[in-house]
Amino acid sequence: MNVAMHPDLSNKRKTIDDLIRYIRTCTEGNPNYLLLLGAGCSITSGIRGASDLLRAWQREIYESKLGQKCSDEEYSDKKAIEYFKTFCSHWYDTRNEYASLFEQKFDLPRQRRMFIEQEVAEKHPSIGYAYLIKLIKSNFFNTIFTTNYDDLLNEAFYTFSDKRPIICAHDSAIGSITVTSNRPKIIKLHGDYLFDDIKSTLRETETLEENIKSKFIEFAKNHGLIIIGYGGNDRSVMDVLFHLLKQDDYFKNGIYWCLRKGTEIHPELRKLLLRDRVYFVEIDGFDELMAELNSYLNKDELPIATSIISDRNDKLIEELLDNPYFTKSDSEIIKRDLARIRDSKEDNLIKKILASFEVDSSSNENIETYRYKSIKKYPEKLNLNENIILLRLHEKVSVYKYTEVISDITRLINEQPGITKPLKIELRKLEAICWIRLGEESKAISCYNDLIEIDYESTKYYLNIASLTRDQANRILFIDKALKLNEYESVPYASKARSLIYLLKNLIDPNSTRPKYDEIIQTLDMGIKRDPSISNPCWQVKFSFIIDNENDKTRRDEECKKILDDLNEQDPYDIRFVQLMVDFMVKKKEKGDDIIKIIREGKSKSREKKRLNFDLLLIETLSELNNKPELRNQMNYMDQEYENEDIYLDAKARILLKKFNDLHGAIEVMKESIKLNPHQSTFKQLFKYYLYAKKYDDAKQLLDKKIGGDKRDLEREYFEYTKKYEQAYEIVKELRNEEPYNKALVIHEAYFLLKLDKLQEAHDFMKKFLDYSNFSEPYLLVNYELGNKLLRKKINDDRFRTPDLS
Repeated sequence: MNVAMHPDLSNKRKTIDDLIRYIRTCTEGNPNYLLLLGAGCSITSGIRGASDLLRAWQREIYESKLGQKCSDEEYSDKKAIEYFKTFCSHWYDTRNEYASLFEQKFDLPRQRRMFIEQEVAEKHPSIGYAYLIKLIKSNFFNTIFTTNYDDLLNEAFYTFSDKRPIICAHDSAIGSITVTSNRPKIIKLHGDYLFDDIKSTLRETETLEENIKSKFIEFAKNHGLIIIGYGGNDRSVMDVLFHLLKQDDYFKNGIYWCLRKGTEIHPELRKLLLRDRVYFVEIDGFDELMAELNSYLNKDELPIATSIISDRNDKLIEELLDNPYFTKSDSEIIKRDLARIRDSKEDNLIKKILASFEVDSSSNENIETYRYKSIKKYPEKLNLNENIILLRLHEKVSVYKYTEVISDITRLINEQPGITKPLKIELRKLEAICWIRLGEESKAISCYNDLIEIDYESTKYYLNIASLTRDQANRILFIDKALKLNEYESVPYASKARSLIYLLKNLIDPNSTRPKYDEIIQTLDMGIKRDPSISNPCWQVKFSFIIDNENDKTRRDEECKKILDDLNEQDPYDIRFVQLMVDFMVKKKEKGDDIIKIIREGKSKSREKKRLNFDLLLIETLSELNNKPELRNQMNYMDQEYENEDIYLDAKARILLKKFNDLHGAIEVMKESIKLNPHQSTFKQLFKYYLYAKKYDDAKQLLDKKIGGDKRDLEREYFEYTKKYEQAYEIVKELRNEEPYNKALVIHEAYFLLKLDKLQEAHDFMKKFLDYSNFSEPYLLVNYELGNKLLRKKINDDRFRTPDLS
């Protein structure tokens, strides 16, 4: 029976208007109520509720016990429950069916954690959480207890507010949280999905940890409690509520249990509702309730600030606007606010366009006047309508809808009559970017080839193709085509020099002449002659090449010093000069304090507004100097300063692994980085960390579902780590067909031949390439000697093995 039909509970009904009145009458600006949030609050964020999981597990376990699949006609929830009661009474508990089925489905805590981690992966807070953060910001609430394992509450703060909450998911950490603290507080009663010791089974949820229980009691003394999305199905929380309600000192402002209309209530909840100071409020859902509270308590303030819409979190906002639950919602407040958010995005889009046209601010014409007005700044540039098309596509790119953008571009080019040349060029450029972000380099190259046909005088398309081409010799061919079009650009010389350097270091080819040191320097000097400014990348490439490859130490120092003197004259505080200066000082093993001083001085006096590059250089240098205490301090500072910067998180993950041997920490940091910017390079870095951690299933899932394009190198790594050497060997052979003299591939092929015990074949293979290099390749030489040793042992073993006379 649902709550509204209980005759003995009729006097226990309160309305949302009552709730608004109680919340508003706070004392001296301090919130009167705590919040307790359950799984029902997360459903519209895409996380399955307890009832959905319950039904799925009932059927899976029932079919498992029977040893066969059932058709929809053969199966019913009622039949499964009767079976469990009859044959599984030793583990099945009707009082807490969810917990008993969960434990039966997943035996071990780690299995349960992994299941929960998959359930909450890539889920983002719904609009209800945006309203809640707004209410917290206005100080109507300050403390939230939750039985949920997900991270939606914390992410909501991170997304919709500049406030950072205190979070407690461990019994031992609860002592640091005080009732009087002004910072918002999130207390996870059953732990966090990141840890194996989450409470999720029947035995685990029978009691709260002692410290958490004490803190809950401490907060209950001066507050009321509003419960949303929680069914009261576990004893841990219910026992505490029953206990506290026996005493008048607790929950003086009452307990208000919010229930969806038509909800079937748990017997324990019915008993609780019969107690003094406990009431129920019927609601349409968590999001709808939060929308109504915000509308009345915050006077219809938009839940998401316009500045947030324009500057960050576009992906999450797009998900809110596209969420089918809200587009079909009966809540007029939610529909109105979503429309307001959409309008704000549209206005920001128009403002961007107007800014690009440098519209006279003194004009009386407003945004609406310009909304569909066609303006041309230059004859060959886009008009306003074309800019709107392009900027809308860029908006989708900013929220990672790459495949959708590619589809839109294909449709526009194929179906829109009379599409102009400038628009077609911009669309193809954007399509290429999308293919690159998806890891599909060959399709991006196809776009750039189309652009060469349309805009054949541009050198940048040849350079883009070169950067996406695997074979370095072919890269140089495309770079030379760019230089043939315009030999006075400096960037192609830097690109060509990088490819020549790669070939010098990585080519084992008897049929071609390896690039020479002087040839590379000459190429870079030609680029510097075209553009001697500090922004020319030829300076950085030349410096790095000299410092790594000049064997004469005196000559090396003289050449590097000359470059530094030239750049110092231009700007001694430019990040590019500071970077080279640091590299030089590290190479010469100068004092660490002097090196760090150079970076800090550059940061304080640089004309750059953004200081991130200096701080990144600082942590990389501290890592190189092995100054762990100072490195830890600097990273703590950057955690606060650059928490939204994926480039910092990527660097932090590398340092955690390299310097602190914290592989678990590196993996968690990379997961945070992916939330900010799910790029292919980030996925690949996380993939490698999963391999290091022997999380092969996670690595395979990432490889199959997130990493696009040519994945053969990564597949080779996966097979190597999982000891499937035959598959790894086949991939390397395939890659060597394309780059037969690539040193790294040659070394890998030799290694796999040894692993597969093909000793004679390995010996002959390595000897051929060692002959090419005059026995000068160290890694190949080590494997060659090892292979020879194993081969001699095998020959001797075969020679003296006792024949089988049976």
